[in-house]
Amino acid sequence: MDLVLQGWSAKSARHCGSTIVTSQFTPDERYKSIPDAVIAESMLNRLVVGAEIIMLDGPNMRLEANTK
Repeated sequence: MDLVLQGWSAKSARHCGSTIVTSQFTPDERYKSIPDAVIAESMLNRLVVGAEIIMLDGPNMRLEANTK
């Protein structure tokens, strides 16, 4: 729950600015990562409305670096 409140606080503090959020979850999986469905819906809805979502697809460079 503390992580959710920290995220909400960060979003509120940057109300008139840009915010970049990175995640290993796809947009649909983000809802599953927050245990409380009401908080998840509220927070993610405000975050995603008007957002530009960029999905990166490619090899995991950390795995490739470890094999060399």
